[in-house]
Amino acid sequence: MTSGSSSSKYSGANNAELKELEGVALAEKQKAEGAKRTGELVATLSKIDPANITKNHNIYAELAEINPTNSDYVTKAAHYNKKIKAQEQIAQTRKIKATQAAARKERIESLFSAWDGSLGKLEKHIKERMNNPDSYEHVETRYTDMGDHLRVATKYRGTNAFGGVVTQTTVADVDD
Repeated sequence: MTSGSSSSKYSGANNAELKELEGVALAEKQKAEGAKRTGELVATLSKIDPANITKNHNIYAELAEINPTNSDYVTKAAHYNKKIKAQEQIAQTRKIKATQAAARKERIESLFSAWDGSLGKLEKHIKERMNNPDSYEHVETRYTDMGDHLRVATKYRGTNAFGGVVTQTTVADVDD
């Protein structure tokens, strides 16, 4: 018999005592490997910033798997898992808000003329109140999104009652 022989070659002998010893030996081997790996993981934990949620979660999850009766490891794994889920929720919310903001901006910009940037309804309103509506000349239009409405400033030129050309700005709050 060689010193490196395995008891597994005798497992077919159907010896209950031998099978029990194999089970005990395997359990002890797994216990020793688990203890070694636990030591490695604990040493790694001391080098990781607690703010690094993903790495901490992975290590504590592995520690909890190796040592399911250690409530500290199980609790920490659950703690970091909650933090990861919270970060994912925040990222999802930000993505939704960014998509909504982009859609709102596109909808708002579609209200303005692609040719000169004017807002047709405001331009009509200005012309109705001008002394000489035919002299209206659009200079520029800018807007500020106030959330529930737009504040639109239109700069334009036109002739006054004396025939002189003047530049004016009209500011209006407009529903989007």
